[in-house]
Amino acid sequence: MRKYKKLFYFILSFSLLLTSYFLLPVFTYAQGGFIPCDGVEVKCDFPMLMQLISNVMNYIVLMAFPLAIITIAYAGFTYMTTGISDKKSKARTMLLNVVIGFAVLLAAWVIVRTMLTVFVKDTIVNNVPLKL
Repeated sequence: MRKYKKLFYFILSFSLLLTSYFLLPVFTYAQGGFIPCDGVEVKCDFPMLMQLISNVMNYIVLMAFPLAIITIAYAGFTYMTTGISDKKSKARTMLLNVVIGFAVLLAAWVIVRTMLTVFVKDTIVNNVPLKL
């Protein structure tokens, strides 16, 4: 059983590494400017600082969403397949912590977006992380 657990963790970490290798340039705005100003052609001022904050928050939400989904799936799988009450309580605690943490993250994202709406123009605020 221990051998399969190590194999599972190896496959999981390898797949996450491979996925991040291909998707990280998309998430970090590799072609589109994660940092909106360069100090030479585009002047770094207050709206550019707010754009940077918006980009960072969008990046954090984009990176946290798949991690939360994977952790919820793992906690649910552990909860459903184990017969040991200690592991069930650990899985339940893990699930609760992930849900609370993701809710706090989304609340922080909403607060930052609201503050950006108050302080700067709508072109920065309308830069949402998931465009469907």
